[in-house]
Amino acid sequence: EYFPSYSPEVNPVEQVWRKVKRWLALILWTNKDELGDQLISAFESDLAMVPIYDYLLL
Repeated sequence: EYFPSYSPEVNPVEQVWRKVKRWLALILWTNKDELGDQLISAFESDLAMVPIYDYLLL
């Protein structure tokens, strides 16, 4: 079986980071603490949820 060396479309973690980066790009921070707080809230919210069953069916 052939597995490509880099295939972000089939890696759920890459999909999560893509969503989080898009969301974080819309916000302006004045310091690192605000960035950290927003990043934590992104992962605690449903924003970072990726339906894993899509990847299990590949």
